[in-house]
Amino acid sequence: MERHSHQSCEGEDIATDRLTITFEGPDVDKRGVPVACFAAALDGVQEAMRIMVEYLGGRQPGPGRPPRWAVEQSALRLTATHPGSITAELVLSPPSGQPDLLSHGPEAIATLLNWNQGGESTLPIQVEDRLNGISSGLPEDLRLWLGMPKEPRRRELTRVRGAQPRDATTEEIEDAIFYGRLKEVNWHKGTAQLHQYAAGYLRLKFDEPLGETMLRFATQYVRVRGHGRFDSEGNCLSVQVEEISGTRSAFEPFDIEAFLNDPNPKVFDPEDVPRIDLTEEEWEAFNRAIRQGRDP
Repeated sequence: MERHSHQSCEGEDIATDRLTITFEGPDVDKRGVPVACFAAALDGVQEAMRIMVEYLGGRQPGPGRPPRWAVEQSALRLTATHPGSITAELVLSPPSGQPDLLSHGPEAIATLLNWNQGGESTLPIQVEDRLNGISSGLPEDLRLWLGMPKEPRRRELTRVRGAQPRDATTEEIEDAIFYGRLKEVNWHKGTAQLHQYAAGYLRLKFDEPLGETMLRFATQYVRVRGHGRFDSEGNCLSVQVEEISGTRSAFEPFDIEAFLNDPNPKVFDPEDVPRIDLTEEEWEAFNRAIRQGRDP
């Protein structure tokens, strides 16, 4: 199997066709791990992978049988165990003949390994809850880590006490406009990232007709209009792109030559200025708020 790599948020390449699960605790190297714990951890990681692949494929996971493509692209195979602190090495096992570029499996593994548990999460609600469920069901003296062959203790799945699973059905889809720098455009998968100042990045998905346009705007500052998925706290989880266009960042210096050479200049028309009708009382309240904001 071809080894994929993904640039992590910590600035190093992650071999994303395999990951490890490491159990650590008193006398684990001598007494081993309960079979029930071992099986539950494997099942939990496999299910988290499958849900993650569904999200990356643009599908909202729900009740019922998951789609075949999600099951196939997330399928993991146990290939080895290592002594000491017991480590199980898992590798992606897509069906033979499936092009690697069509699989969301490598990106799903990289996303799990970059998870910041307890901090600003980069995982969808259902994936995070599934991983938290694994650690919460372990014995008190047993620790569990997600990693990769060269770094088996990359992310510890710490026990979350008293945590209630969040309701993923509270996610809403809304039309929205976003600004940022377009990066990581993958024409084959129909995915990209919109990097925003001091706010990380948004995951973008786009359909094939937008492929060439997305590639043309790669690395540029853009305006994106699309359908955003928001959680119950108003955080945008991903965006299905409907329209993209180039624009200038508010943080960039004003370019007088570009302004003068703009083929479609913006002409001020006083007749087009939006107007609102306010009562005298409403106007006084508005004017008072403006003055208070100006005066320290």
